[in-house]
Amino acid sequence: TPSVAVLAEEPALEAFAAALRARLDPNSSSVGLTPVQPATLCLAVTRNGLELRDLLAPRDRPLTIDWPADPSLMRRRGARQLLARAIGWPGSTAGSGWLIVDTTAGLGRDAFLLVMLGAQVVAVERSPVVAALLRDAWRRALLDPVAGPMVGARLSILEGDARDWLSRLPTPDVVYLDPMYSASERSALSAKPLRLLGRL
Repeated sequence: TPSVAVLAEEPALEAFAAALRARLDPNSSSVGLTPVQPATLCLAVTRNGLELRDLLAPRDRPLTIDWPADPSLMRRRGARQLLARAIGWPGSTAGSGWLIVDTTAGLGRDAFLLVMLGAQVVAVERSPVVAALLRDAWRRALLDPVAGPMVGARLSILEGDARDWLSRLPTPDVVYLDPMYSASERSALSAKPLRLLGRL
């Protein structure tokens, strides 16, 4: 696993970056506005949120997670129907009390689609960096007038090993497992962001 630097894009954001840096690596001494070696990836704190950048390819587009800004998610009625059939979804009325634990959250696309179906979702992500991006995505989603109320009320992001969390959470109606990244994520992302995630 490569070292991941935390970069504040401007001095006003350094306090948030320092807190994030300490959360990701309590032993880190990285400070200031420039990433330290031997990091090959950088989690950048910007005014718009978090970005995962490749320090080996600085011209490449950074990775951000923003579900409501992704038209392929907001309009994917077919994807929601496929997920609904896969989990035996009984419908928004009967399923309103369902608890689904997504044990391999990844970029949170499936968790978001499940929330939009009407389920209560706990998304668990083992990678601290991806979990940080998911928490940032959750904050972004709250600002959306359509998705925001549903995400705020129905989606929780947890970091760590899903096996540990399952022993502590209420018994879910569905334990959702999709290894590495879902088909919807693989189809939505180019090869470069996927390679970037694969290095975490």
